[in-house]
Parts: sequence; C-alpha cells; structure tokens
Amino acid sequence: METSAAFIAVRSVSSVLAIAALFLACLTSSAKAESSTASKSGVVCQLDPTGNVKGREKKTAVVCDYRYEPTFKPGQLTLEVAGTKIKLERDNIKKYPAAGQRTALFAMFDVSDPRRNATTTELYPKIVEALAKDRPGHLVLGVATFAQSLDIAFPLQSLSAASLVDDMSFSATGAATELNRAALSALQKLEDEKADRKLLLVVSDGKAEDTAYKLADVVSKAQELRIPIVTVGIAERPSETPALQSLRLLAGQSGGAFFDFSNKEVPDDFRSRLLALVEVGGRVSFDGTAFYGKQPVAISLTDAGKKTIKAQTEFDFPDQRGQQEKIQDFLAAYWWMFVAGAVALAAMVWGVLRYRRVRREQQLQNRVVAEFRGLDDGETRYEVRKAAVTLGRGAQNDIVITNSSVSGRHAELHRTREGGFRLSDLGSTNGTLVNGSRITAVDLKDGDLVEIAEVRLQFKLLD
Repeated sequence: METSAAFIAVRSVSSVLAIAALFLACLTSSAKAESSTASKSGVVCQLDPTGNVKGREKKTAVVCDYRYEPTFKPGQLTLEVAGTKIKLERDNIKKYPAAGQRTALFAMFDVSDPRRNATTTELYPKIVEALAKDRPGHLVLGVATFAQSLDIAFPLQSLSAASLVDDMSFSATGAATELNRAALSALQKLEDEKADRKLLLVVSDGKAEDTAYKLADVVSKAQELRIPIVTVGIAERPSETPALQSLRLLAGQSGGAFFDFSNKEVPDDFRSRLLALVEVGGRVSFDGTAFYGKQPVAISLTDAGKKTIKAQTEFDFPDQRGQQEKIQDFLAAYWWMFVAGAVALAAMVWGVLRYRRVRREQQLQNRVVAEFRGLDDGETRYEVRKAAVTLGRGAQNDIVITNSSVSGRHAELHRTREGGFRLSDLGSTNGTLVNGSRITAVDLKDGDLVEIAEVRLQFKLLD
C-alpha cells in the first residue's frame, strides 16, 4: 500500500513537470537558427582600437571587413548582430580598400627554359612594370623566379618611389621546371603575409616537370587559404599551346583568371583586372556596445535582381555592462528558469502532500479502529478496519457470524462524518438489539451490548 501511495505521488509530480516542460518548449520553439553563406563571400570582424573610448564612457567600436564574388554587383547592404538589424549611416560603409587595408600580390616567373630567354628578358620586366605602375599605397608586391626552386627577387613589401622593382632583370637558367612545388612555396609566403586580400600570379609556359607535387595539391592549398591564382600563359609557338591547359585549369579551380600573353603584349589594364578578382567588398563600422559575449554577425548583400548572398561569422564582444545591468539582463534572459523552478517546487510540495494524505488514508483503512467481542465464549474478536462493514451469516460479509439464527446479511456498521459509528439492521429475520432494545439504526458507544439474533457481542472503540 505504501508503495502504491508513493507511485501515485511520483506520477502526479511527473505530470506537472511534463506540462511545465511542454510550456517551456512552446516558448523556445519560435527561435530558429538560419545560416546562409556564399562560397567566395566572407566577413571578419575586429575591435577598432581608435573608437573604443568616448570620454569616460567605454564604447565597443567594431569593424567588419567583408568580401564577395567579383561577378556579384551588390546595391544594398544589411548588417545583423544576433538577429538584430543594425542601422548604418553612409559613413559606416567604406569600399575596399579602407584605411589600413592592404592587398598582397606575389608574382612568380618561370625562368627554366633558355630557349625562352628573349621572352624572359623582354616581356617579364614589362609585366613587373605594369604591376608596380603608380605605386598604389595599399599594394604589397613580391616578385620571385622559379625553375627547380622558388628564388625571391623582391620580397613582399609596400611600394615606394625608391623601390627598385622596375629595374629587375630576368634570365633563363636552363633548369627543370618544378612549377607545382614553387607555387606551393609562393602560397606559403602569402599565408605568412599580413594582408586583407591576397593574390598569386604565375607566369609560365605551363610545362611543369614535377613528379611528387601535383596541380591538385596547389589547387587544394589555394582553396584552403582562399587565395586566387592568376596564370599568364606564354606559348613560344602554336604547337606549345596545349601546355597552357594546365595553367587554365589552375586558374579556374582556384578562383582566379587565365591570360594568354603569347603575343608578347601586356594590356594597359592588366593590374586592375588582376586586383578586381580580390579587391571587392569593403568595411563596415558600428557601435557594438549593446552586445556582449560571442554573437553571430551577418552581412547580407542584395543586387539589382534581388539576389542576396550572406556572409556570416561569430565575434566575441567585450562586456561593457555594469553590475546592476548584468543582473537585470540575466533576469530578463533566464526568467523562464525561475518560472520552471517555481513550478517544479510547487509540484514537489503538492506531490509530497498528496503522498502523505494517501498514506494516511491507507493507514486508517488498514488500522483496527473498533471491534465486537463475543460475550458467550469470551474469546471471539471481530475487527472493524473499514469505514463500512456488514455483519451476517453469508460469506460475502465483512464480519461472518456462523449461527443459524443470524440472517445472511443481518446488519451494517458504518462510520459517520463526525467520526462515530452507526449500526443499522438490514431487515433481518430475528432482529438486532442494542442494550436490550430492538433497533432499526442507532449510534453505538463504547461498551454497548449488541445482540445479532441469538449472538451477544460487546462493541469496543480502539481509536
């Protein structure tokens, strides 16, 4: 019985907790995560060290650099932090390059075949001159030659009027062409360089003689670093043009572009066409004081045809809140935990009270609260354990009296609301007497003499 009461209480608490859990699930089900990124789009955020103090007030100034595919022409930009749209003024959005942003361009020239020495000595300097023209302030340029290995001729550096990059000379060495190994070394140089945009330029006839290093290795590394490779193919004669196919493939699979300079002419817009592959996007600045901790940051760009691409990242905002504000925000964010706790506590209290009540009722039902004592033999005891019991000769009775003068269902004893006991005759043949008087129904007192036909009993209260 006690186990049954505990089961009822536990089931009751479980039901209440289930309802509370369902309520909380309904509250949180409306929050859906949404993610969409373009393959060549991206965004990187950082604190702006020049804008984090405003008088005595701490301020979180954030700048996010974003980029997208060169073929995409956005007309509208939307910034969201943790799903909240940020209002941007015109001054908050700068096209690339913004102040402090740099583009690293590393050019590597094939000097392996002495039969191409005229091209090496005459065309290569023209290409370098086109790259260094006007000395753009944001451009970091590096130049190297390769045959069996990559040899740095002009380390990656910002261009100045005094830079000697225009005076570089080239000559073919006659060594084998390890193009793929050299390209991997050049990508490593670019990886180590601190720049916002990076681009690798490979000038060659496409005749790679690598055995261990494959074109696929170069493509994989370029994709990993998100560095496009621009290839310039130069065929000395028409029969050598098939060798340029590998350069076309390298450029196409790395997100770059292929140029055929077999005519030995360098287009005037060569550098601008190169840089157009990476110098897309810009910089967004905003006040992130209202945010703290790691939050998703998303920049959505929409073109004239309503096509939208989204670049996403996660940024760890510094916490500028005071202690009181932290407490208020905590309560606002986790109020449901207090509600759930209160519901769970109320369910537990209710379950305990119910358990105690059920157990008390069961104890009352199982406890002997009164009895009828036989006066004729002095040993017979008829226990009263229930709120209502029947007396009679029949086996269906609670108290069975085996005497032929007693009717099958002779009398009934039940407990009143006041806690007493009332005895009723059930229309028996030989009747029921209490203290010598025949009764139909009467309230019993402790010690009353009860006669069930010929059987004499004494009623005793034990409670």
